[in-house]
Amino acid sequence: MRRALLSILNQDPTRRNVEVLLVDDGSTDDWRDRIGDLLKDGRITVQKVSMSNVSAVRNYILMFSRRTYGMESYTARLDCDDELASGDVLARMEEAIDESRPDVLIMGNYLRLDGRIINRVNRPGPDLLDMAKLSERLERMSIDIPEAELPSCNVVVCNSVECEYPYVPSGEDHWFTVDLLLRKGELKVEIAEDLIYAIYSLSGSSTAKNRRSERYLMSRRRLYQSFVERKAVIHEKM
Repeated sequence: MRRALLSILNQDPTRRNVEVLLVDDGSTDDWRDRIGDLLKDGRITVQKVSMSNVSAVRNYILMFSRRTYGMESYTARLDCDDELASGDVLARMEEAIDESRPDVLIMGNYLRLDGRIINRVNRPGPDLLDMAKLSERLERMSIDIPEAELPSCNVVVCNSVECEYPYVPSGEDHWFTVDLLLRKGELKVEIAEDLIYAIYSLSGSSTAKNRRSERYLMSRRRLYQSFVERKAVIHEKM
């Protein structure tokens, strides 16, 4: 967590204020003692909740951000075992937002496994906005092909967009991202191909636990089926 917070607090200056919302959903470790000095930074707000559900917490974050920071602000998330990819990523993200004023901005991420960054980069491309190619990618993801994983942890959403994370047993980020991509007709979705947002940890306890469970692939199969059904409905309406 300390590395994650420092990667935010030590960013190059931006024109907009950068606020950090840290949500504690019933944690039992000594995280406050380990980062007590950082919590003195006025940019950090800590909220304690009792939800025991990842999607509920993320929806709480979206709600809190809308109410506290306003509908013109943007919300991005960062897991406590991840970190921002570089010291200028927020400044570059701000430039991308100023240039096109998107409703949704999708960036890429590096991957860290057992302490080292591996060669595979999860980089977004225009194929995300091509429904046929997105369908192929989701089908490959449903059979656990790592290269097909969506860059779902790198999605930034304007607070004016009505959206929420679905209550699914695994892969809620992917479901959230696919829903936004399916709404490209009503939302302005910007793909930042050359912008790497975060270093995502493949060794995190939640990630490892999910991959060992049946629900990991089951959720991805359901996501692919749901996408095919929703795409067909959208096609009929066109």
